[in-house]
Amino acid sequence: MASVFYEVSDAGYGSDVWYFSKHIGAIILMAAMVLGITACGGSKNETAKEPAQETAVEEEKEEVTEEEAKEEEAAEEPAGETEEAPKEDIQKELKNGFNEETNTTITVGSFEFQIPNYAILDESKKTDTSCMYVFETDSNNVDIVAFNIVTGTNNNISSKEDFDENIDQIKSNMLASTKFEDIQIDGDGFTGKYNNSNLSGKIHGFYNEADNTIAIATVVQTEESVYDYSADFDKICESVVCKEAESAEDSEDLDPEFKEMMDSYEAFFDEYIAFMEKYKENPTDMNLLGELSDMLSKESEMLKEMEGLDQSEMSAAELAYYLEVTGRIYEKLAKVAY
Repeated sequence: MASVFYEVSDAGYGSDVWYFSKHIGAIILMAAMVLGITACGGSKNETAKEPAQETAVEEEKEEVTEEEAKEEEAAEEPAGETEEAPKEDIQKELKNGFNEETNTTITVGSFEFQIPNYAILDESKKTDTSCMYVFETDSNNVDIVAFNIVTGTNNNISSKEDFDENIDQIKSNMLASTKFEDIQIDGDGFTGKYNNSNLSGKIHGFYNEADNTIAIATVVQTEESVYDYSADFDKICESVVCKEAESAEDSEDLDPEFKEMMDSYEAFFDEYIAFMEKYKENPTDMNLLGELSDMLSKESEMLKEMEGLDQSEMSAAELAYYLEVTGRIYEKLAKVAY
């Protein structure tokens, strides 16, 4: 199933969709008519005429002159003003398919959503931390309304206060990374263009304090869509449940080697944070200054290694423990950050 929408995580959602101008024929036809009219001036007859004929000819010339003046006036008007009448702002019918009795309950990361039963999951875009549902397709089976959820952590967020402060920028960055053009954001709503087609949509963020993760839900629809899905999107967002943090430490599915690796990361950062706290209290201590460069280098290396782990390759238990440990680490790092 082709899609006009954007990338979430590592899944490529973009595909080529061609649109044509519905008004190009009208513009060409109008241009031909204008050129034809302005080229049709009567040639002056030099042959002598009877007075009555002369008078009639003069009257006819006056009429032609007036007609030509009007036609030239029309030809000089900007093409945009004569091309077509202003478009009416057509209000689409609201889709009303959210029903708790028939909805599908899905879990993405540590967030639970209710999805209307008309939504079709795109299996090729599904991971433990993201998914895409198709709400509507056109006659060529191209997605023209899609719903996306992506979850994860963010280095700048370790509390609800951080989330409230940064969420607008996160939403803006996410939309800016798409193939959309002329993006205009107004609260949770946005508009834009893709391949000369107008887009509209909504984007909303969620924060789970239990494991310090965030989720971004988005619905995007083209102007060709039949329904307006904004109301159902709002109901989906209202249905979200943040799951309680489950300690994955005792899970039978947690690989011991994976747990040992994550524990070693946390042990290092505990050591690093203890060092930085000492250094902040004694910034002129020569012994601490001698260790500072080495500690900063190790911290950068460990962060890169930890964040480079492929979450899509983790089991559910490993992902839960990864998010649990990294959440604690980021929260501790935020306390010693300058």
